[in-house]
Amino acid sequence: MCMSGEDVEEKALQLSGTDVGGWTVIVKPAPLQKELRDPQQTRKATKPHRVRVTGYDTSLPEIDIQMALCNHFSSCGEVTQVLVLPSGSASVFFQGEKYLVKALKLTGSNMGGMNLVVEPNLPRPEDIIIKRQRLST
Repeated sequence: MCMSGEDVEEKALQLSGTDVGGWTVIVKPAPLQKELRDPQQTRKATKPHRVRVTGYDTSLPEIDIQMALCNHFSSCGEVTQVLVLPSGSASVFFQGEKYLVKALKLTGSNMGGMNLVVEPNLPRPEDIIIKRQRLST
């Protein structure tokens, strides 16, 4: 959502965390106009990173899991996305330096009465696709 006006950013940020019809509002400042004009350059400069999380209550609705994980990991860096996978794990994507060290320290932390397991999200050997070079004759 884009808004303009006097002190609009401060007023909007004060709404973060409030309840709107059973939903908790999260308000973040928008990226700078330069970033909006050239998203490719921004992505290259600030590559997102992720961790794999398990141990949360998988019986909750997906949106509740996403919100809880976003809140739980927000101290580690800017959480840009939370993907809840059918396998019972989630990927938490970050922007920010030293996110991994901070996030890994949350292993064993309590979220909703359950202890989380946080691991670096490295590709598994079976997920790696080896590209073969074609030999020309």
